[in-house]
Amino acid sequence: MAMMPDSAPQIPSVSFDTSAYAPEHRIDAWCRFNAGLFELRKHEIPEHGFAASAQSYRVGQAVLGRYSVTGNIVRRAENRLKVEREDLFVLRLHRAGYTKGVMSDASFTMQSDRFTLFDFHQDLNAETENVDYISVTMPYAAIGYDPSRHSKLLQLPYASPVGRVLRSNLEMMLELAPTLTQSEAAVLADGFSGLLKGIITRDLRDESVFQKSQQSLEVAARRFVESNLREPSLDAGTICRSVGVSRPTLYRMFADDGGVGRAITKQRLERAFEDLAASEPARGAIARIARYWAFSDPAYFSRLFRDTFGVTPSEAIGSSIGSLKPSPLGRRHHSRASERPSWSLVDLYNMGGTASVS
Repeated sequence: MAMMPDSAPQIPSVSFDTSAYAPEHRIDAWCRFNAGLFELRKHEIPEHGFAASAQSYRVGQAVLGRYSVTGNIVRRAENRLKVEREDLFVLRLHRAGYTKGVMSDASFTMQSDRFTLFDFHQDLNAETENVDYISVTMPYAAIGYDPSRHSKLLQLPYASPVGRVLRSNLEMMLELAPTLTQSEAAVLADGFSGLLKGIITRDLRDESVFQKSQQSLEVAARRFVESNLREPSLDAGTICRSVGVSRPTLYRMFADDGGVGRAITKQRLERAFEDLAASEPARGAIARIARYWAFSDPAYFSRLFRDTFGVTPSEAIGSSIGSLKPSPLGRRHHSRASERPSWSLVDLYNMGGTASVS
């Protein structure tokens, strides 16, 4: 795959290292970095010799990262998550150390001889000891995960043929991440999600199984929307005919999104933001990207874009999302690094409302 010029915007990332803090502030800083994803309690973390680091990237619609910590107690209450999406699935590869505990009602041990795959939206209580792991989180629809049919917690031996393929692909993607452009990241994320989908759904080769439960139908409907955002004809009627649901059922599925039309428009705008951020400023670029994402009227597109993100397409073009991120609240963000507030890990998850690694 041809690399983009050095000036092409790279993918957004966040990093953390306790070595940047005085010893007495390291645990507090680590707790702040993880806020919104995990609940870490200072008094439960051994202070002596405490060290932690993280390097995370937004790769397409996934969040990919490598994390290490000497030890802590990890809690997560599903109803206290600050992640905007409610459809995230995690693949974790432990390189060293262990994590053990309870997820919902299931006991588990994550260690360096197995992959652990799990539904992110579960209560979690666990302890870690000298861990070094790689983790990637993706939306359900990207990998065909159906929480009504699939296990919430799976494990796969590294030594199996599938495990070896997964590990090599995951480690290579992490190695390449610092140099990836937005467009390259999207291609790699799509390829990896396809590989993971083959594992998750290996017993569900017949797509008709997605018609067997309400939750499965919603997964199928959202997957259809994400796959057809470029089609101007995408609307409630198209989705109903393709997925096999009634309009009232479809409307209920998307009620929390503000309706089907609003959900489609929001996702198109988010993809357009990503393309604008990865594009060089050029005459006609905004109109071209607007048309690509099924906005036939550039002026209407610009108004929607500004109302949604708080910046105009002209301000977004040529920027990296890491320095000017979409805001669903319409707030204006500073584009100069010196003016940006420090980020925590949850910011990478919520970028554009489409994110996801734990």
